[in-house]
Amino acid sequence: MEIVRFDLKLALGHSPNSVQGTLEGLRECPGNSFLIGTELMLYQHRQILLPELRMYLLLAASRSYALYKMKGIITLPLELCPFSTKMINNNGLVKVRNNKVFFKFEEETKRQQDK
Repeated sequence: MEIVRFDLKLALGHSPNSVQGTLEGLRECPGNSFLIGTELMLYQHRQILLPELRMYLLLAASRSYALYKMKGIITLPLELCPFSTKMINNNGLVKVRNNKVFFKFEEETKRQQDK
């Protein structure tokens, strides 16, 4: 399972206006944020809308990499989320359950790895 570390401001400021270009550009903008499942995202990039991806990246950047490394936590507590629950649930890439934001591609990647 590949972990891509990125800097959100650099990634969004330097990314092209395409899903594939944005995902590929993340590797060129190393930082403290992280993503899991970028291979799956790239494979399915034609089914991803750019505004949804940008929200996904912003939410992913709000998580703690230290918590992920220590405890394997890949969700974001809802209280740290800069968007309303309604906005999040309108995004096909993220969902709110049990006061946590879940990331579609990270959940799918984790399920595949656990098989």
